[in-house]
Amino acid sequence: VSNSDCTYNLACINQKCGDPCPGTCGANAECRVVSHSPQCVCVVGYTGDPFSFCSLQQAEPIPVERPTPCIPSPCGSNAVCREQNGAGACTCLPDYVGNPYEGCRPECTLNTDCPSNRACIRNKCQDPCPGTCGQNA
Repeated sequence: VSNSDCTYNLACINQKCGDPCPGTCGANAECRVVSHSPQCVCVVGYTGDPFSFCSLQQAEPIPVERPTPCIPSPCGSNAVCREQNGAGACTCLPDYVGNPYEGCRPECTLNTDCPSNRACIRNKCQDPCPGTCGQNA
């Protein structure tokens, strides 16, 4: 008797057709006969070498999404949020003033936004004639 004399799910063992699986696979594994040969696979939920031992598969930890204090931004317009000690802190952009939680604006947009001895130049109150006039002139 040879394997060819046995059905596909049996093998020739000691001149007889028999199940080749007993004693072949390790713990937590199952045996399937494919073309007279035992094939061991770990049962669902287990991993390892099915011919020796399959252990319980460890589930991948689900990453916990940490809330980000700057998304969505608590800041007003022309302000940026930076995380500090787990909280969002807003500051005005460079050359902007105001309450960063409500909105920041340029220092000035018109000369009337500045004191009488200053002019609005590039959105900042500046001396309109540095070095040309005397003090209070």
